[in-house]
Amino acid sequence: MFLNPRRRRPRNRRQVRFRTTSRPGWRCRRAHGESPAPAERLPGRRPSASLSWRDIIEGAGLTGPLKSLASQSQVISLTDARVQLRLGVQSLLTEHNKKLLEERISGWLGRPFRVEFLAGTVEAGSTVADAERRKKEAERRELIEKFKSDPVVQEIVRLFNGKIDEDSIRPLTPEEMAEKD
Repeated sequence: MFLNPRRRRPRNRRQVRFRTTSRPGWRCRRAHGESPAPAERLPGRRPSASLSWRDIIEGAGLTGPLKSLASQSQVISLTDARVQLRLGVQSLLTEHNKKLLEERISGWLGRPFRVEFLAGTVEAGSTVADAERRKKEAERRELIEKFKSDPVVQEIVRLFNGKIDEDSIRPLTPEEMAEKD
């Protein structure tokens, strides 16, 4: 094996060069205690001066358990720099969850954002998850009413002396819409 005297080889792992940005020939590693890269902003969506908690959850791209935590929390106060949330489940009010929320939202907003948790009873219907549930239920009721009021469906029910099973009514999927056309 030919060794180039000008090329200094690391004696151990600690001497291997690390960078916090990716470049060819460099290993990429975060420095100890360094925050992860901020969440990227969603294309076409910029934070505005008057954001709602729902807009923040969607804009920051929260997913999974973090989205569930945020959407099932009751907003006590919301300003451009902080939010105060109340959640009924004490075990979810951890420092780790708080930091994750702060990092994702701050990264999306492009400025520091503080999250405060409070433990307590959440008022019924006061969370983003409750609002989404009400919206889905209203859309479902509207779909059922449209289906029942369709003249073809009414004629079929009359001819066969049938009943409509409301649980079987669902919107068409994109694939079914494509087949229909």
